[in-house]
Amino acid sequence: MLTNPTIAGLRVHRGEIVGRGNWEPILDEVTWRQVCARLGGNRTVTTATGGSYTIGLKHRGKPTSRRYLLTGGIAVCGVCGAVLIGSEKQFRNKSRGVYNRPYLFCHPRNGGKGCVGILGTETEDFVVAELLDEIRRRRDHELIDDGATGAHRDELTSELAGIDAQRRELARMWAARQLTGVEWAEARAGLDAEQHRLEAELASLPVPEEKRDPSAILFDWPVMNLDERRQVIRDYITTVTVHRAQPGTKGFDRNRVSIAWR
Repeated sequence: MLTNPTIAGLRVHRGEIVGRGNWEPILDEVTWRQVCARLGGNRTVTTATGGSYTIGLKHRGKPTSRRYLLTGGIAVCGVCGAVLIGSEKQFRNKSRGVYNRPYLFCHPRNGGKGCVGILGTETEDFVVAELLDEIRRRRDHELIDDGATGAHRDELTSELAGIDAQRRELARMWAARQLTGVEWAEARAGLDAEQHRLEAELASLPVPEEKRDPSAILFDWPVMNLDERRQVIRDYITTVTVHRAQPGTKGFDRNRVSIAWR
């Protein structure tokens, strides 16, 4: 608690100090950094019986466990539909002995029944490769507004607003008996036809893209953090379903993984 930057009135975003907060700090920054330095080093603790021992790195627990790209509702079991969780599974072979590897499980903790399990890193690599190929295949970057489309959209919108104004003016002239009923009907029919033409042209224009430019996704993917990559996945993928392994299959089998695209 004492090493949390908020104690010194500092704002944190994604683990990085980004500036000062708008609250009163408990400790001034100099004192807080001294506390962090003191608590961050080795220190000697005296027990109630008069003994003592040193607290070092081995007493501070394990570092934050690996966070998985396809967890959080993205990957699901192909048998029972439960959301898969990420953890590590112990493997053993003659050359490496006992070792752990990232694994995706259908776990009872999330309502699963232990139906499926699959190598986590290989599954993530496969999904990412398919995702980037899908982005290239869709060519969504061609729908990004280049400025000219937006200007034409604004022009059509202005023309439609002008038609509404003309219709109101004609209605005023008809009410003032400056137009006959036949003249009003003919003028209204002409305005309706023009309005339909403009609306059809407007509807044919590409919808403004609100997501990140797909070409930027392809370029930035290697430097994105976990949350940014997950957001891209959710923009394009509904679920990643992991099916049961075929008997006798060894290693990662891409045929077990199916992707539902948005």
